[in-house]
Amino acid sequence: MAFIYRFGIKFCGGCNPTFERGQLFSKLKEATSQCINYKTIDEDDAHAYDGLLVICGCENCCVDIGFVQTKSDPIVIREEKDYKETLERLLDFSLE
Repeated sequence: MAFIYRFGIKFCGGCNPTFERGQLFSKLKEATSQCINYKTIDEDDAHAYDGLLVICGCENCCVDIGFVQTKSDPIVIREEKDYKETLERLLDFSLE
């Protein structure tokens, strides 16, 4: 059985989204379900994660992630075209 990594997922507030953030996350989650478990985080979350996926609806990316403990740099999506690169990074992460 392969090791399953634990990733936090944080969405922006959605004040000015330019794409369907939830839909994009659903595609990523489905494509990485064999190697990554995701947990939505909030400011009360004190867990440490293997990684963090941040999905922002626009270039401003004003979401606060300073409180999140993670073993690697966050992976940030700012627009829909970031999907392919993000998927590759997530899959590469699981191969490390």
